[in-house]
Parts: sequence; structure tokens; C-alpha cells
Amino acid sequence: MKRRAKQTGLYIACEELNFFWSKGELDYFEFLWKQGVSIGEIAKDLERNYAEVALLVIDRGVVLQ
Repeated sequence: MKRRAKQTGLYIACEELNFFWSKGELDYFEFLWKQGVSIGEIAKDLERNYAEVALLVIDRGVVLQ
């Protein structure tokens, strides 16, 4: 995909991040978040990139409104 993007002059943001979350991961994330656990600690616990968790925080805020 990166090669195609370069050929067309497109930039794909966050292409290296994983935005797939299982129901179990979402449930565990929400439990930790409600307990006041930091994004960094959640990322370590879930073995995820900090940015992936930070974007999930934003997404869940939008979805849960």
C-alpha cells in the first residue's frame, strides 16, 4: 500500500498502526479507563502502541456520546 500511495502522491496517516480491537480488548480498555488508568499504562497492559490507545480514547468518546 505504501508503494501505491507514493506512486499516486497520497499520504496515508497512521498506516503502521493497528486499529482492530476485539470485544474483549474493548471491554478491558473501558474497565481500565473508568478506573482512571493512564493511556500509557493501558497501552503497556494491552501491548499496544500509545497512539492506538489514544485514538481509541477519542473514538470511544465519540461513539459513547
